[in-house]
Amino acid sequence: LMRGEYREAVELLFDAVAYDEVGSEAAELLRTEQFQALAQMVPWKRKQEFKIAQHLSSHPGDYVGALASLPRGQVLLYVRAYFSWLWNQVASQRMLRCGRGALAGDLVLVSSERSRSRSFFDSEGSFQVQLPRVRQIDEVEARSTPGSKVLIPLAGGGTEVPDNGTLKIMQDVAAVDGVDYFEMARSGMTDMGFTISGAYRPFLAEATDVQVQHFDAVREDEVMVTDNHDKGLGIRGMAPLGFGASEHVGPGLVVSFSLSSGSYATMALRELIE
Repeated sequence: LMRGEYREAVELLFDAVAYDEVGSEAAELLRTEQFQALAQMVPWKRKQEFKIAQHLSSHPGDYVGALASLPRGQVLLYVRAYFSWLWNQVASQRMLRCGRGALAGDLVLVSSERSRSRSFFDSEGSFQVQLPRVRQIDEVEARSTPGSKVLIPLAGGGTEVPDNGTLKIMQDVAAVDGVDYFEMARSGMTDMGFTISGAYRPFLAEATDVQVQHFDAVREDEVMVTDNHDKGLGIRGMAPLGFGASEHVGPGLVVSFSLSSGSYATMALRELIE
Protein backbone atom coordinates (compact mmCIF):
# COMPACT_ATOMS: atom_id res chain seq x y z
CA LEU A 1 0.00 0.00 0.00
CA MET A 2 2.73 2.46 0.92
CA ARG A 3 4.56 1.79 -2.33
CA GLY A 4 1.39 2.10 -4.39
CA GLU A 5 1.50 -1.60 -5.29
CA TYR A 6 -2.25 -2.05 -4.99
CA ARG A 7 -2.57 -5.22 -7.04
CA GLU A 8 0.06 -6.93 -4.90
CA ALA A 9 -1.77 -5.74 -1.76
CA VAL A 10 -5.05 -7.26 -2.96
CA GLU A 11 -3.33 -10.54 -3.87
CA LEU A 12 -1.75 -10.69 -0.41
CA LEU A 13 -5.18 -10.30 1.19
CA PHE A 14 -6.47 -13.26 -0.83
CA ASP A 15 -3.35 -15.33 -0.20
CA ALA A 16 -3.82 -14.83 3.55
CA VAL A 17 -7.15 -16.71 3.44
CA ALA A 18 -6.14 -19.37 0.91
CA TYR A 19 -6.24 -22.04 3.60
CA ASP A 20 -9.13 -24.03 2.08
CA GLU A 21 -10.42 -24.98 -1.36
CA VAL A 22 -12.55 -21.84 -1.75
CA GLY A 23 -9.73 -19.54 -0.69
CA SER A 24 -7.17 -21.24 -2.91
CA GLU A 25 -9.45 -21.10 -5.95
CA ALA A 26 -10.28 -17.45 -5.31
CA ALA A 27 -6.61 -16.53 -5.06
CA GLU A 28 -5.90 -18.28 -8.37
CA LEU A 29 -8.82 -16.58 -10.15
CA LEU A 30 -7.61 -13.22 -8.89
CA ARG A 31 -4.06 -13.85 -10.09
CA THR A 32 -5.30 -14.84 -13.56
CA GLU A 33 -7.69 -11.86 -13.68
CA GLN A 34 -10.83 -13.97 -14.07
CA PHE A 35 -12.88 -11.37 -12.24
CA GLN A 36 -16.36 -12.50 -13.32
CA ALA A 37 -15.72 -16.05 -12.18
CA LEU A 38 -14.19 -14.69 -8.98
CA ALA A 39 -17.32 -12.67 -8.18
CA GLN A 40 -19.53 -15.69 -8.76
CA MET A 41 -17.61 -18.10 -6.55
CA VAL A 42 -16.68 -15.98 -3.49
CA PRO A 43 -19.49 -16.33 -0.90
CA TRP A 44 -20.88 -13.17 0.68
CA LYS A 45 -19.92 -14.39 4.17
CA ARG A 46 -16.29 -13.80 3.23
CA LYS A 47 -17.00 -10.11 3.40
CA GLN A 48 -13.55 -8.75 2.57
CA GLU A 49 -12.95 -10.93 -0.48
CA PHE A 50 -16.60 -10.58 -1.53
CA LYS A 51 -16.41 -6.77 -1.65
CA ILE A 52 -13.17 -6.84 -3.61
CA ALA A 53 -14.46 -9.47 -6.04
CA GLN A 54 -17.69 -7.58 -6.70
CA HIS A 55 -15.81 -4.36 -7.40
CA LEU A 56 -13.31 -6.01 -9.75
CA SER A 57 -16.09 -7.75 -11.68
CA SER A 58 -17.60 -4.38 -12.58
CA HIS A 59 -14.29 -2.44 -12.67
CA PRO A 60 -11.65 -4.88 -13.99
CA GLY A 61 -8.13 -3.98 -12.92
CA ASP A 62 -9.22 -1.21 -10.53
CA TYR A 63 -7.34 -2.45 -7.49
CA VAL A 64 -7.34 0.98 -5.86
CA GLY A 65 -11.12 1.07 -5.99
CA ALA A 66 -11.29 -2.53 -4.78
CA LEU A 67 -9.32 -1.61 -1.65
CA ALA A 68 -11.34 1.58 -1.21
CA SER A 69 -14.51 -0.53 -1.19
CA LEU A 70 -13.40 -2.01 2.12
CA PRO A 71 -14.31 -0.24 5.36
CA ARG A 72 -11.89 2.60 6.01
CA GLY A 73 -11.11 1.29 9.47
CA GLN A 74 -10.10 -2.09 8.05
CA VAL A 75 -7.58 -0.58 5.64
CA LEU A 76 -6.23 1.64 8.41
CA LEU A 77 -5.81 -1.45 10.60
CA TYR A 78 -3.47 -2.98 8.02
CA VAL A 79 -1.53 0.26 7.58
CA ARG A 80 -1.18 1.01 11.28
CA ALA A 81 -0.04 -2.54 11.97
CA TYR A 82 2.80 -1.96 9.51
CA PHE A 83 3.56 1.44 11.06
CA SER A 84 3.73 -0.18 14.50
CA TRP A 85 6.09 -2.84 13.18
CA LEU A 86 8.34 -0.12 11.73
CA TRP A 87 8.25 1.76 15.03
CA ASN A 88 9.39 -1.34 16.91
CA GLN A 89 12.29 -1.74 14.50
CA VAL A 90 13.28 1.90 15.06
CA ALA A 91 13.13 1.53 18.85
CA SER A 92 15.24 -1.65 18.76
CA GLN A 93 17.86 -0.07 16.50
CA ARG A 94 17.94 3.06 18.64
CA MET A 95 18.63 0.93 21.71
CA LEU A 96 21.38 -1.02 19.96
CA ARG A 97 23.13 2.06 18.57
CA CYS A 98 22.54 4.62 21.31
CA GLY A 99 21.61 2.78 24.49
CA ARG A 100 18.61 3.29 26.72
CA GLY A 101 19.14 6.90 27.78
CA ALA A 102 17.92 10.17 26.31
CA LEU A 103 19.86 12.11 23.68
CA ALA A 104 20.06 15.79 22.84
CA GLY A 105 17.38 16.49 20.24
CA ASP A 106 14.97 13.87 21.59
CA LEU A 107 11.28 14.71 21.90
CA VAL A 108 9.43 14.91 25.22
CA LEU A 109 5.95 16.08 26.17
CA VAL A 110 5.48 19.77 26.90
CA SER A 111 4.62 20.19 30.60
CA SER A 112 0.90 20.12 31.32
CA GLU A 113 0.84 23.78 32.34
CA ARG A 114 1.89 24.87 28.86
CA SER A 115 0.48 22.02 26.82
CA ARG A 116 -1.91 22.61 23.97
CA SER A 117 -2.67 19.83 21.56
CA ARG A 118 -2.07 20.24 17.84
CA SER A 119 -4.78 19.29 15.35
CA PHE A 120 -4.20 17.15 12.30
CA PHE A 121 -6.89 16.76 9.63
CA ASP A 122 -7.11 14.08 6.99
CA SER A 123 -6.96 14.94 3.29
CA GLU A 124 -10.65 15.81 3.18
CA GLY A 125 -10.55 17.81 6.38
CA SER A 126 -13.20 15.54 7.83
CA PHE A 127 -11.32 13.79 10.63
CA GLN A 128 -9.44 15.59 13.36
CA VAL A 129 -6.81 14.03 15.59
CA GLN A 130 -5.47 15.80 18.65
CA LEU A 131 -1.72 15.38 18.86
CA PRO A 132 0.08 16.34 22.09
CA ARG A 133 2.61 19.15 21.97
CA VAL A 134 6.22 18.08 22.21
CA ARG A 135 9.58 19.79 22.39
CA GLN A 136 13.23 18.89 21.88
CA ILE A 137 15.60 18.61 24.82
CA ASP A 138 19.20 19.79 24.93
CA GLU A 139 22.27 17.89 26.05
CA VAL A 140 22.05 19.04 29.67
CA GLU A 141 18.40 18.00 30.03
CA ALA A 142 19.08 14.71 28.28
CA ARG A 143 21.38 13.64 31.15
CA SER A 144 18.47 13.65 33.60
CA THR A 145 15.70 12.43 31.28
CA PRO A 146 14.86 8.71 31.49
CA GLY A 147 14.23 6.75 28.31
CA SER A 148 10.61 6.26 29.35
CA LYS A 149 10.03 10.01 28.88
CA VAL A 150 11.50 10.08 25.38
CA LEU A 151 8.93 9.98 22.57
CA ILE A 152 9.50 8.48 19.14
CA PRO A 153 6.97 9.47 16.48
CA LEU A 154 4.89 6.85 14.76
CA ALA A 155 4.77 7.19 10.97
CA GLY A 156 2.02 9.56 9.88
CA GLY A 157 1.21 13.19 9.41
CA GLY A 158 1.39 16.07 11.86
CA THR A 159 4.22 14.87 14.10
CA GLU A 160 7.49 16.58 15.00
CA VAL A 161 10.79 14.79 14.37
CA PRO A 162 13.78 14.32 16.68
CA ASP A 163 16.96 16.22 15.81
CA ASN A 164 19.52 13.45 16.33
CA GLY A 165 20.53 10.02 15.11
CA THR A 166 17.04 8.63 15.66
CA LEU A 167 15.87 10.41 12.52
CA LYS A 168 18.51 8.59 10.49
CA ILE A 169 17.42 5.27 12.03
CA MET A 170 13.82 5.97 10.96
CA GLN A 171 14.92 6.67 7.43
CA ASP A 172 17.16 3.60 7.28
CA VAL A 173 14.52 1.22 8.63
CA ALA A 174 11.85 2.44 6.20
CA ALA A 175 14.27 2.45 3.26
CA VAL A 176 14.66 -1.33 3.57
CA ASP A 177 11.05 -1.59 2.37
CA GLY A 178 11.48 1.14 -0.20
CA VAL A 179 9.34 3.73 1.59
CA ASP A 180 9.84 7.04 3.39
CA TYR A 181 9.02 6.98 7.11
CA PHE A 182 7.08 10.24 7.03
CA GLU A 183 6.07 10.83 3.42
CA MET A 184 4.46 7.42 2.92
CA ALA A 185 1.53 8.32 5.19
CA ARG A 186 0.58 11.05 2.71
CA SER A 187 1.83 10.00 -0.72
CA GLY A 188 1.26 6.29 -0.11
CA MET A 189 -2.47 6.69 0.50
CA THR A 190 -3.31 9.65 -1.76
CA ASP A 191 -4.79 7.36 -4.42
CA MET A 192 -7.27 6.05 -1.88
CA GLY A 193 -8.35 9.53 -0.86
CA PHE A 194 -7.09 9.90 2.70
CA THR A 195 -4.00 10.54 4.77
CA ILE A 196 -3.03 9.07 8.12
CA SER A 197 -2.27 10.95 11.30
CA GLY A 198 0.85 10.19 13.27
CA ALA A 199 1.26 9.65 17.00
CA TYR A 200 3.95 9.45 19.67
CA ARG A 201 4.99 6.46 21.73
CA PRO A 202 7.44 6.30 24.65
CA PHE A 203 10.82 4.90 23.64
CA LEU A 204 10.86 2.63 26.70
CA ALA A 205 8.07 1.26 28.86
CA GLU A 206 8.84 0.60 32.50
CA ALA A 207 7.90 -2.87 33.70
CA THR A 208 6.57 -2.93 37.26
CA ASP A 209 5.71 -5.72 39.71
CA VAL A 210 8.49 -7.83 38.20
CA GLN A 211 8.77 -11.33 39.64
CA VAL A 212 10.95 -14.21 38.48
CA GLN A 213 10.31 -17.78 39.60
CA HIS A 214 12.70 -20.64 38.81
CA PHE A 215 11.52 -24.22 38.47
CA ASP A 216 13.56 -27.39 37.93
CA ALA A 217 11.04 -29.74 36.33
CA VAL A 218 7.29 -30.16 36.51
CA ARG A 219 4.76 -32.49 34.98
CA GLU A 220 2.96 -31.11 31.96
CA ASP A 221 -0.37 -31.15 33.81
CA GLU A 222 0.90 -29.37 36.94
CA VAL A 223 -0.26 -25.83 37.70
CA MET A 224 2.82 -23.59 37.55
CA VAL A 225 1.31 -20.13 38.06
CA THR A 226 -1.87 -19.12 39.83
CA ASP A 227 -3.83 -16.32 38.22
CA ASN A 228 -3.86 -13.18 40.37
CA HIS A 229 -7.47 -12.37 39.49
CA ASP A 230 -8.94 -15.81 40.03
CA LYS A 231 -7.13 -18.26 42.26
CA GLY A 232 -9.20 -21.02 40.74
CA LEU A 233 -7.56 -20.57 37.33
CA GLY A 234 -4.00 -21.49 36.48
CA ILE A 235 -1.48 -21.55 33.66
CA ARG A 236 -0.32 -25.08 33.09
CA GLY A 237 3.16 -26.18 32.19
CA MET A 238 3.83 -26.07 28.45
CA ALA A 239 5.58 -28.85 26.53
CA PRO A 240 6.42 -29.43 22.86
CA LEU A 241 3.57 -30.83 20.75
CA GLY A 242 3.33 -34.58 21.19
CA PHE A 243 4.47 -34.78 24.80
CA GLY A 244 2.15 -36.78 27.01
CA ALA A 245 0.98 -35.94 30.52
CA SER A 246 3.64 -38.24 31.93
CA GLU A 247 6.46 -36.16 30.46
CA HIS A 248 8.26 -33.44 32.39
CA VAL A 249 9.22 -29.94 31.27
CA GLY A 250 11.91 -27.68 32.62
CA PRO A 251 14.09 -26.36 33.98
CA GLY A 252 12.92 -22.85 33.25
CA LEU A 253 11.68 -19.50 34.51
CA VAL A 254 8.27 -17.98 35.05
CA VAL A 255 8.47 -14.20 34.58
CA SER A 256 5.57 -11.95 35.56
CA PHE A 257 5.31 -8.17 35.29
CA SER A 258 2.94 -5.29 34.55
CA LEU A 259 3.15 -2.90 31.59
CA SER A 260 1.32 0.27 30.67
CA SER A 261 -1.45 0.25 28.07
CA GLY A 262 -0.18 -0.20 24.52
CA SER A 263 2.92 -2.14 25.56
CA TYR A 264 3.48 -5.75 24.59
CA ALA A 265 4.75 -8.42 26.96
CA THR A 266 6.30 -10.30 24.04
CA MET A 267 8.53 -7.32 23.29
CA ALA A 268 9.65 -7.12 26.92
CA LEU A 269 10.50 -10.83 26.93
CA ARG A 270 12.33 -10.46 23.63
CA GLU A 271 14.58 -7.78 25.11
CA LEU A 272 15.12 -9.90 28.21
CA ILE A 273 16.08 -12.99 26.19
CA GLU A 274 18.24 -11.18 23.63
